[in-house]
Amino acid sequence: MSEQNLQASKFGSISIESIGLISSAGVGVRQNFCSVSASISQISEVERLYCCMTDEPEFEPARRLAGGVCRFLDKERKRYPDPIDWLAYLSALAYFDLARSRRRIGLSPDQTGLFLSLPEKRPGWTKKQSKAFFERFFGFIGRYGFRPVEFCTSGHSGMIELMEGALSGLEKGDMQAALVGGVDSYFFAPWLEELDRNYRLKSDRNVDGFIPGEAAGFVLLRNPVHKSRTRTPTQYRSSFRVKKCQHAKCSPEELQNNTGVTLSNLLLGLLEGEEKSPIVFCDLNGEPVRMREWGFTLVRLGKKLGSPCIVEHPAVCLGDTAAASGSVLVALAIYYLDKIHTERQSAVVWTASDDGCRSGVLIQRVKNV
Repeated sequence: MSEQNLQASKFGSISIESIGLISSAGVGVRQNFCSVSASISQISEVERLYCCMTDEPEFEPARRLAGGVCRFLDKERKRYPDPIDWLAYLSALAYFDLARSRRRIGLSPDQTGLFLSLPEKRPGWTKKQSKAFFERFFGFIGRYGFRPVEFCTSGHSGMIELMEGALSGLEKGDMQAALVGGVDSYFFAPWLEELDRNYRLKSDRNVDGFIPGEAAGFVLLRNPVHKSRTRTPTQYRSSFRVKKCQHAKCSPEELQNNTGVTLSNLLLGLLEGEEKSPIVFCDLNGEPVRMREWGFTLVRLGKKLGSPCIVEHPAVCLGDTAAASGSVLVALAIYYLDKIHTERQSAVVWTASDDGCRSGVLIQRVKNV
């Protein structure tokens, strides 16, 4: 196993000024927050899209898949059956949700960077499709000229990884604002079939698989040097560090142990200097290998995350949101700090990709914003 630790970065005062979010729970962070905080599950059977495999197809009927699907967009889904169109449409809805909260100030594209986490490699989805996605997205929102425009296909960890470039550009003054987000949806038959064949989806023949979901989200980051005329409850300072491990050929058990060490070191770095234990938001999705890794990490960290540790994993209500996980978790963490855990000063968000990458961000409350 070879491990590569990306340079740890720490930024003293970057504001998260606005959020846009859409998932199976609805449009807007407040609606998603209300559903997740109340443990209201939006998971239901996915009709006419995919039926899970069975071990004995001659004797067992195929079962419908359960997933966190955006039911309120069923008509639009028929209009945009292609992954490029559908993901661009979801992203546009998240963008408009963010823009509504900033209607007093229009974002100037030439002074705003766009950083977006897109699905990792899947059947029929390559970097060519990722680039074509942006043309559709810009067409949906009716705006062009964002500089710079960057994307990654790292999966779950992508959004937080992209924050490094966004925050660095803000610190240097290369841009006044940065839109950082992610979008993903598992609900395309070829993508589901591959996961089902590999015993990843939750079904009758694989009871400890994960439940697929779909979501899109953005956070608007701004350097306090460029003062905003709006006051929102989402103005937070963000300390940021990321680590990435690259694995040679190894068994799932070796991968689990190696990433457990990486995750432990990542969280220790994020907690450095924190007087109070943070709340923890993560993308645990029910797969045993992920739970064992997290258990390994908790043993290594002891009481550093609090006793007891407060952990939220929204996938239990929304399904696994893959490349959009970072956006969903950051948005919900901010609202949990504002509405529920008001005694806490910070939240740690960490995400985990299938390739072994682990990334995290520490969100700190700013007083007298």
